[in-house]
Amino acid sequence: MRGVILLPLMMLATPAPAQRYLSGPGVALERVLPPAPKIGSVEDEADRASFRATRALEGSARWLQAIGDADEAIPAMLADFTAAAGRPLSPTATPALAHLLTRMRSDVSAGVNAVKPVYARRRPFLVDAGPVCQRRAMLANSFDYPSGHTSWGTAVAIVLAELVPARATELLARGRDYGDSRVICGAHNASAVAAGRQAGAAMVARLHGDSGFRTDLDAARRELDPALAVMPRIAAPRAAPLLGNCGNNRASQVRVYRSRPTDCTDCELKPQCAIGKKRGVTRLVSEDAGDAVPALAGTDAYVKVRRRKQRIERVFGHL
Repeated sequence: MRGVILLPLMMLATPAPAQRYLSGPGVALERVLPPAPKIGSVEDEADRASFRATRALEGSARWLQAIGDADEAIPAMLADFTAAAGRPLSPTATPALAHLLTRMRSDVSAGVNAVKPVYARRRPFLVDAGPVCQRRAMLANSFDYPSGHTSWGTAVAIVLAELVPARATELLARGRDYGDSRVICGAHNASAVAAGRQAGAAMVARLHGDSGFRTDLDAARRELDPALAVMPRIAAPRAAPLLGNCGNNRASQVRVYRSRPTDCTDCELKPQCAIGKKRGVTRLVSEDAGDAVPALAGTDAYVKVRRRKQRIERVFGHL
């Protein structure tokens, strides 16, 4: 079993601004999450009952999984979601994804760390006796609500489900399982895990509003879908194109590219790119210009043209 890095979320070093997509907490989670259960409430008693009941899992296979799930570092998270993704995930195999998650992690951490003191709820093992799958001293210095591990696991699951939609069910189920591990471990109450899932979803929604996040998300999507990675290289002779140009179809305004069987035999992308012995792709004649447009966004010329477009559209807006 891989080694476990037992670092409570509150003990993580504050990342430098360049390591994050957002500033501050990103989302005021205290305005999004429901209040933590009050001592003696029905919800509080349900949390205590859940903690006591799950102590019977100590030493079981599920307990051992909870120990492994306590490691929230990027290599561990990629390994945890590899089976659900149906493909190898690691900093070496998927560096763009690892980069995306590294920056995301700092934002999720900042959002959760900002709200935990607002509720200041004690962890379950400080209220009731029972075994915990992590060192108590490392957990006791941070609060219970919401669960940081669950927020992080949920955020990773949602992003991966977007990147690999064919495996969305498996990835989201693994994210839920990751949160359940915190209850089984005894590190968090069930209500803190539920709040963590809401917090993780809220942070991902906010991250989608950041252009840097969207750029890195697209890079990870291309990395996880080799067919997308092939397209930019098709019409780039200087970059050793994967497919050769077989001519243009003037009627449909497309270029036709086809590989030779020998080109695909030893290609590492073939299992995810072509079912047959070779690959054929069509590409619009104008697609090169379309690929260049996103790079112009934010430039002075782009802003000027957009203003002119809006000025003209306003004239005809009443028609």
